[in-house]
Amino acid sequence: MIALGMAEIVVAAWLFGGGLFGGSLLGLPVSVPPLPPDPLIERSAPAECLVHVMNRGTATPSSTSENLTERIVGNDDVRAFLEELASAATGAVTNAPSVPDDAKAAAGHAITLLAALASKPLSFTIATVSLDPAAGPPTVESAVVVQCGEQVESIRESIGAIVAMVFEQAPEPLRPKTIELGGREWSQVEFPVPGPVTWGFGGQYFILTTGRGSMEKLLARVGDKGAETPAWKRALVERMPRQRLSTLAYVNVEKILGLAETVQTLGGPSLPPAVLAATGLAGLETIGGVTGLTEEGFAASLWLGFDGPPKGLFAGPDGHVDEKALRTVPADAIIAQAWKLDLAKSLKAAIDFASAFDPSSAEGARAGVDRATE
Repeated sequence: MIALGMAEIVVAAWLFGGGLFGGSLLGLPVSVPPLPPDPLIERSAPAECLVHVMNRGTATPSSTSENLTERIVGNDDVRAFLEELASAATGAVTNAPSVPDDAKAAAGHAITLLAALASKPLSFTIATVSLDPAAGPPTVESAVVVQCGEQVESIRESIGAIVAMVFEQAPEPLRPKTIELGGREWSQVEFPVPGPVTWGFGGQYFILTTGRGSMEKLLARVGDKGAETPAWKRALVERMPRQRLSTLAYVNVEKILGLAETVQTLGGPSLPPAVLAATGLAGLETIGGVTGLTEEGFAASLWLGFDGPPKGLFAGPDGHVDEKALRTVPADAIIAQAWKLDLAKSLKAAIDFASAFDPSSAEGARAGVDRATE
């Protein structure tokens, strides 16, 4: 079971959905302090999907907050340093003499968009992937929604400039066309894969979708003010509550792995069942990541949902990190991590994983471990 490409998708979904955007694997303080929830962004989450990532956006931090993390971010010296760092990085690109003027302009617009993505409320969703040959080329139903706020006009200008540059030399069939949906005009380009790409602005929101009918479904979803919170999203928030939620990420690994079986039946690449069993991926159903502010600081949590006890590389150690182990962490540490590692169990899991690919080399490794422990 897996999706989109295909052995790579589990790793990509893990890093993207559970880590980079969610901030959970790396524990990065993204969207600190967070803005209050944006109702439209919250409603963009569908009842079922493959991947959903939500970012609450960044509010103005207070240097007098009772929350230590917010107080650090709100410090005048820290904010001045971050602004200088961003300005220096921007200037390195836009002022470089060897960079052509059109590339500088493109870089300037890209920086505007990246800054908005880093600080504005947004969501990214991959709802479905269709791999049915009878229905035509593969299609991906996905959506991006960004609450642009007071930067809506600058973002509109940057997107317009980038679109003009991208499609300047494109043949007529691949140039954007204007369509009308929900009483608004949208731009659309027809691609064989992943299907039509549609984008535009609805008030202060920038919306982009892929897949036929995807924009219509999204507009209906965000327009339903009485819609209930999806069960998977409600479960994540209840399992990992935050006083002020910053980011949320969800990956339906079971569905993604299910797509891999379809790919295999169509003659595409596949992961051997032995590999799925050895790694423990065969029992992994969902990945969920939540970050946000607690009463005193910042917390990032990652949830791995399994069908039964975790196995393979995910099998937990005997025991846990106890008070004695935590005493080794300096009292004045700014950031610290404590791990409990069962070396023998870890070596066995690694050898089992290698055995799924090359049984002979795994036997050699087992013999080496046995000799070392005699």
